[in-house]
Amino acid sequence: MKKLTLAFMLLLLISSSIIAQEPERRNDGFYLNGKLLNGLHQSFYPGGQLKSEQTFINGLEDGHSRYFHSTGYLTEIRAWSKGKKHGTWQTFSADSTITAEANYSDDLKNGKWFIRDENGVLRYEMNYLNGKKTGTWYMWDENANLIDEKNY
Repeated sequence: MKKLTLAFMLLLLISSSIIAQEPERRNDGFYLNGKLLNGLHQSFYPGGQLKSEQTFINGLEDGHSRYFHSTGYLTEIRAWSKGKKHGTWQTFSADSTITAEANYSDDLKNGKWFIRDENGVLRYEMNYLNGKKTGTWYMWDENANLIDEKNY
């Protein structure tokens, strides 16, 4: 009888462990151990306005994530591939002017980066290659006059 009870307890323990590893489906995707696996995830401000939208595939961010101000305008777009920064990231002002643009490749800074002021005037232009500063970097004043130039 002890062997039968022990075998039953062991079978029960194994079957409950298998069940615990199954993903749980919720409205916005699949979860395992409390982490989002697949699907669109949205977060909201206390007043109900959309705060962010992120897509996850196999628990990793993938595609474009969007972030919004509490008044509703788009503040930032981020590009992801399998959980790594990949592609163009942009920030926006309230009037939809692009205030910054950054490029990534496989989680490293790569390509041209631009920073503009609230009026849309280009203030900085930078270059990266595989995460390192490269090329000529420029800085302009609020009147678009070149005030600094550095080579890397």
